Amino acid sequence: MPDDVTTSNIALFADPYSVALYSREQAFFPWEGRLVGEYFPRPPARVLDLGCGAGRVTIPLARLGYDLVGIDLSDALLDAGRRLAPAIDFRHMDASALDFPDASFDAAIFAYNGLDCVYPMASRERTLCEVRRVLRPGAPFLFSSNNFVGTLFSGGFFYLRGYLGALRWLARQIGNPLIRERYLRYPDPAGDHQLYYGSPDLTLAQLRAAGFAHPVVRGRYGNDNPRWIAWREMYPHYVAWAPGAPIIPAR
Repeated sequence: MPDDVTTSNIALFADPYSVALYSREQAFFPWEGRLVGEYFPRPPARVLDLGCGAGRVTIPLARLGYDLVGIDLSDALLDAGRRLAPAIDFRHMDASALDFPDASFDAAIFAYNGLDCVYPMASRERTLCEVRRVLRPGAPFLFSSNNFVGTLFSGGFFYLRGYLGALRWLARQIGNPLIRERYLRYPDPAGDHQLYYGSPDLTLAQLRAAGFAHPVVRGRYGNDNPRWIAWREMYPHYVAWAPGAPIIPAR
């Protein structure tokens, strides 16, 4: 049975406003496309898109020639994805209990902080282990994750408007019983999601504990300075590989 947090998050994604919003565009963010090009094997590699929603990332990956499977817990978003791209294999599935054999995919992606919707921490950790299990040796996993400190300082250390926004966001956490678990309220027009907010060090440690090799962190515009990323990036991107020689495409 889904826990109350997961049930609430799924209900928010099923809201008609959310379905319309997440069905509006099927395109990479610029930094996502750059990282896919840099780290993913060439098409027609088989790719797992976790938390695929209505296919914002799934559909452009399919257009590039990848063999796609998209999974999500929101039937409303999956139905929207099927209407937009009937040829893609969209499935209702829990990312922490993947119904795929070992070593089934050449790459995996969990876009736009989707991993941070997974609650509780034990399920987040199981999800990382499951992704590593279904990847072939050396296959890459690309995702982004919220960074608490970076959220506070992403506008710059002397950006008053940014500080006021950060203070308003912190005020929303008053009375939040999950704050000690690092799950914070994230405002959305349909209601507040509960999302994980960690740090690059914590996320890299989680990847290593799940058995991934060579994890790296990248900033939104390609920055690879760990100090800058820790302090200034709201949601850094991470790439890690299943054990084995990393599959990195030839330039």
